Parts: sequence; structure tokens; C-alpha cells
Amino acid sequence: MAERAAYVLSNVVRLMFLIGLTILIFGIPYSRTLLFLYGGSGLSDSGPGTPLLQWNCAYIFIMAINGVTEAFTQAAMTQEEMNG
Repeated sequence: MAERAAYVLSNVVRLMFLIGLTILIFGIPYSRTLLFLYGGSGLSDSGPGTPLLQWNCAYIFIMAINGVTEAFTQAAMTQEEMNG
């Protein structure tokens, strides 16, 4: 049972890593373009909009891995295993 859980966890983490990496790779260079399409030059050229969207792409990548591992461990472990 533990081997199967480790196998499933590794596949889910690998999938979330690929999705998050895709968002990170395309999100950072195209943040300004996306903001320009959404709100015009006022939103993309002035203010902290572009850097905030770029940092948000990195945050999504980190939170995707964190959320999957946390949810999986809570689902797969018993209360006694979690407590220690």
C-alpha cells in the first residue's frame, strides 16, 4: 500500500510540476502583453502590474506543489501517523 501511495504521489507531483513550470515559463515573459490586452497601456506600462503578475506566476508554481503534497498526505495518512 505504501509503495502504491508513493507511486501515485510522485506522478501527481510530476504533473503539477509540469503544469506549474509551463505557467512559469510562459507567464513571466508574457505578463506585460497580457496586461496590455486586458487593460491597455495604462495598466501594463505604469505601476507595479507587470512585476506583480510575474511574481504571481512563481507563487502559483510553488503553491501548486505545496497544495498537492499537503492534500495527499492528509488523505493518505492516519491521524496517528500525522501526530507523530
